[in-house]
Amino acid sequence: MYPPPNGYFAGDFIVYGSLEKGGTVSRGFRLFPPDTKASSEQTLAALHENLVRYLQSVPDNQAVQWKWRKDSDYSQTLDYYDAQTARVEAGPIRAVREQASGYFRDLMNRKELRREHLEIYPCITLDRAGPLIATSAGLAEFYRAILAQLTNVFAQIHSEIFSCFGGEIVVTPMTAEDHFLRTYLFYNPDFTGALPLLRSVFDPADSILTNCQATEIDARNTSGRLYFGGHYHGIVVLEMLGSHTYETMIQHLTKAEFIDYEITVNLRPLDTRKLIEREERESQALQRQEVDDQEKQGITSPSRRSTVRLKEALVDKLSGGLSRFFAVTFAVRVWAPNEILLTARMSAIKTGALGMKNMRVLEQHLPPTALDLLYLTLPGNAFHRYAARETEIADEHLANLIPFSASFNGDLDQPQALYRSSDGGLVGVRLQKHNVPQHTAVLGASRSGKSFWFDDLLHQTAPYFAYDVIVESGLTHLPYSRAFDLEPIVIRRDGTISINYLDTGGLPLSKEHLGLAITQALQMTGKTDDRRLFATRKAYLTHYVSTVLDEAADNWLRLHPEAIPRVQREACAVHHWHKRCMKEDDTPIEAYTDLKAKLAAKLPAALEFMAGISDSAIQAFTDDRATAHVWRNHVFSYFLPEDYPRHSDLFELVAFRPKADHDSQEIQELAGLLREWTADRGSYGPLFDGVTNCDLGGRVVHFELGVADKTDRTLKIAASLTIAGKIRQHIIRMPRSVPKRFTWEEFAADMDVPDNDKLASELIAQLAKYNCVFTYIIQNYGQFRDSPVAAPLLGNTSQFFLFRQEDPKDIADLGARIHMPESLRDAVSKYRKVVNMPAGGRFSRFCYFSRAAFPEIAGSCDFHPAQSAVEQVQQASVA
Repeated sequence: MYPPPNGYFAGDFIVYGSLEKGGTVSRGFRLFPPDTKASSEQTLAALHENLVRYLQSVPDNQAVQWKWRKDSDYSQTLDYYDAQTARVEAGPIRAVREQASGYFRDLMNRKELRREHLEIYPCITLDRAGPLIATSAGLAEFYRAILAQLTNVFAQIHSEIFSCFGGEIVVTPMTAEDHFLRTYLFYNPDFTGALPLLRSVFDPADSILTNCQATEIDARNTSGRLYFGGHYHGIVVLEMLGSHTYETMIQHLTKAEFIDYEITVNLRPLDTRKLIEREERESQALQRQEVDDQEKQGITSPSRRSTVRLKEALVDKLSGGLSRFFAVTFAVRVWAPNEILLTARMSAIKTGALGMKNMRVLEQHLPPTALDLLYLTLPGNAFHRYAARETEIADEHLANLIPFSASFNGDLDQPQALYRSSDGGLVGVRLQKHNVPQHTAVLGASRSGKSFWFDDLLHQTAPYFAYDVIVESGLTHLPYSRAFDLEPIVIRRDGTISINYLDTGGLPLSKEHLGLAITQALQMTGKTDDRRLFATRKAYLTHYVSTVLDEAADNWLRLHPEAIPRVQREACAVHHWHKRCMKEDDTPIEAYTDLKAKLAAKLPAALEFMAGISDSAIQAFTDDRATAHVWRNHVFSYFLPEDYPRHSDLFELVAFRPKADHDSQEIQELAGLLREWTADRGSYGPLFDGVTNCDLGGRVVHFELGVADKTDRTLKIAASLTIAGKIRQHIIRMPRSVPKRFTWEEFAADMDVPDNDKLASELIAQLAKYNCVFTYIIQNYGQFRDSPVAAPLLGNTSQFFLFRQEDPKDIADLGARIHMPESLRDAVSKYRKVVNMPAGGRFSRFCYFSRAAFPEIAGSCDFHPAQSAVEQVQQASVA
């Protein structure tokens, strides 16, 4: 038995022995691989190739230790989440967040959450002897020089690890404190939740054992069990018997139900030249024996000839650098508070290991052997001298035995909402990342649980937004509005709500608004398959909508002549600001809001720019035929709601003042169709023909279209167009720094109008610029798939939450369009129906997929009713 290894945490390194010849030095690196359960065959093959590439890059004088473990410690994540919750005023939002945090803390304390950790410790030996005669100052200088050299060496190792994995795996170097905490947990597994307290007791001047080993190791148990840190420990070693491995086989070990175990793989490269010589000697010996047997006994051995061929093939691979062999020790350490539980856990590990083909499990019963195996599993101790359980493994097979596994945790970096993964991990969800809105899609069949889950997501993420808009049918998200003491705006025929689609919302008239107003008027005339008629109506309405707006501008200017110089100056300033200070893809409206915001904030650059607009520049701007219309369009930004023209003005213009060269019969028909939407003569009351009177400035603006949908599909689409325009105007007017969210159920169906793909593209692009997350919810993917808006929506969506789909073809089609891993597509298609689950045990399962994240987020989550307090909030609001 070898003595217990000891050394120091010197700099950011683990040193066993001393910083002189004979000592070994390692530095740990944390790796964050993707969740391979959801990976496609191509992804798994690429990962295997990267692992082989790394193994082939390991220098002959280096050893490597892979360590994999899992725990239930999400305290840092939950502490951050709780700190954000504490900033929320008492009420339904805070109650939902506190319920979620309490639910997961309880699971964590009961060790029912899972979190996998993967670390790699490249190790080198020191060959530089210290000075024989030196003062303490000289010795310190020698050690500083060694540490400086090691820093460069391990920086190069870090770069090599990162490059071998193609930048797809996050690799983070560990610090001295990280090494201390990791080693302390090795000796004291129960201190996972106390890591912040342990940092204060770390003393780099003390040895590893003094810092980390709180209790003696009792090895007197005759069964080979070790006792320390309040737990019994057992160790099993795995040996590879055959030459067959496969990707994901290591999951037989990494997916055990309990968390109190860790896997260690120590490896060191074997000398390829010596291996070639050995294989050639053995091949030659077998060939001589074959000749002798044939000459003396007249027999041959097919198995011997096969072995010779295999050895010759291996020599060819080794000589060509196509394969590399390693001496490997594969150990699994298990611990438990009592021997009975330890025995059960050891049995589970053995069962898992036997599920890996061609693997033999050896449990260590001799205390000295168990101690040696324990020591070689110490973090960074890949050069431990005990080698009795080493086996030779080729790189291509070794890559399949490395526990390159991770929990699915979504995005735990400052999470805004928390859920549980299907394999028991904690999953973080964010709708904004680095202040960039993450447009989001939610898809799922009816009764898949998506509405209940989305209500919870709304509540959990509410503190990160200052403005919410919801458009839906059915009042599914009523609890969220009532959490802010607000009621929805119900769109109906016989209501008192007016939304003027000709109202620019206090912005200058833009091409986007004009196009939306024309589309709205065209929608009011009904659908037609006659292309000529459709083109004629569109041309006519383009003329009349433009005319009614021009007349409104003329009328305002006639009533407010004193405002003309101010309008012209401001319009000229915006025009030049757009040309000089904005990006090429920014619109004039964006230039307007940008300049107005900077002027309101009294930024010197904007004030100086405005003051620098000369009278001559204004005169040239207003006289130029190319820009004369710009200042007239700017007039609309000075309108009050009652100043804007209304739908009845458009109807009267068409009916009583038609253009002379327009076909009278078609004009008469067009006027009749428009009259149906007027307040006095139509069927829809003042909904589209009046002064806008709905408040769009509340914390939550909630539109309910379900009543409209029951009476008239055309009404719902018309309302959707108007709402889209009004909300876009309001969001553009708000400061960009204000975080906003726009949620729309069945967006594709509600926006079933000509050129809706263009409208969707413009809407999404502008929302992103104005710090607004757009979330759309789809129930029937089959109808959405064929919609023109599908391409722009999917193309601009950052993340997806996919619930069960009734037709597997739908998820297959969607998965291909958004490049989701095939294995995850298959998993979604097999999600169980909520209604088929036993009462009391029902939950919804969904896939969280983000192609914008690095690395890619892809995995399944479970949402249990016990997590959310939304139901209680809803019951309280109803009461």
